[in-house]
Order: sequence, then C-alpha cells, then structure tokens
Amino acid sequence: MIEVVSAVSTIAGTLGGVWVGHWLSERASQRRERAEDAKRRHSIRMLLRVEIDQNLAALAAFWADITERSDAPPDPFHDALHLAPRLIDRPPPMWSQVMWESQAPLLAAALDPSEIDAAYRLYADLRAITAHRDHLSGVHSADDVRTQAKEPDRYEDGITTSAPSPPQYFSGLAVESWPELSRLVREALSAGNPIRGD
Repeated sequence: MIEVVSAVSTIAGTLGGVWVGHWLSERASQRRERAEDAKRRHSIRMLLRVEIDQNLAALAAFWADITERSDAPPDPFHDALHLAPRLIDRPPPMWSQVMWESQAPLLAAALDPSEIDAAYRLYADLRAITAHRDHLSGVHSADDVRTQAKEPDRYEDGITTSAPSPPQYFSGLAVESWPELSRLVREALSAGNPIRGD
C-alpha cells in the first residue's frame, strides 16, 4: 500500500510539475508575443510617422517656394492670377506612400481609428493637391496652344483689327480653384502629423 501511495504521489507530482512547466512556458511565450507585437506596432508607427513628416516638409517647402512674396496682405484674386503660374512651373513633390501602402494590412493593429482616418485624409489631400496642380498645368498648356494658333491681324476696310484672343481658361480656372487648393495646403500643414509619437 505504501508503494501505491508513493507511486500515485510521484505521478501526481510529475503531472503537476509538467502542468506548471507548461503553464510557465505558455506565459513566457505570450509575453514574448506581446513584446514582439508592441515592437512591430512601434516600428510601423515610427516609419509611417517619418514618411508623413517627410511629405509635410516637402509640402511646406513646395508651398513656400510658390507663395513667397512681399509682405502684401493675402488677396485670393491676386494669388490666383500671380501665384498659379508659379505653381505650374514647379513640379509637385513626389509624395511617399511606401509605408502607408505596404503596411496597410497592419495599420489597424498599429494605429487607432482616428489616426487611420486622419492619415487617410492627409494622403488623399496630397493626391488632390497634385491633381489640382496637374489640371491647372494642362489648362495652361492648352491656353498656350490656343494663343500660338491665334489668327494674325486682319484688315477690314483699311482698318487693322486683331482677332479676338482665345478664352483665358487658365486665369478663370486659377481664380476658381485657387481657394480650394490653398485650403487643402493650409489644412494639411496646420493639422500636422496625425500619427502621435509613442
């Protein structure tokens, strides 16, 4: 009987030790996984933050180059007519979206919903800024072609008359779209980086 009790005690001790060992191993494994997840989230956040900081710095430099002028107060009409040609003379920055696109499946784990929404809006605004600039550039090029194709002066009854100048679509479009473009840039720059530092 003592041998049976001793055997049962040994088996129980062994099973208990195995169970405790397994439990401790699982706990250590879970801690490692949580630490790796936290490190991965931190890395994604940091890389995305750097990418957005670079895009915002490029936007600030691009916009400063276009809008630099005297200390005259802002005038939307003047800005549209005089600064829009500067806009089309300068190519927009090449916005980096490598981290945003490559890490898309992991963003939900690394960012909170408000950060995802704000970052999405920022990237959409950067694309919209480029689209505005490209559209104005295309219209300006079309105006140039129409101006070069303008009919030469004509003579009617001995009086010189100039052919009517082609419609100045660029000027009209610049006046119409400049406020929206300015708003997009101002809001992107004033909002800053939506990804908070850890």
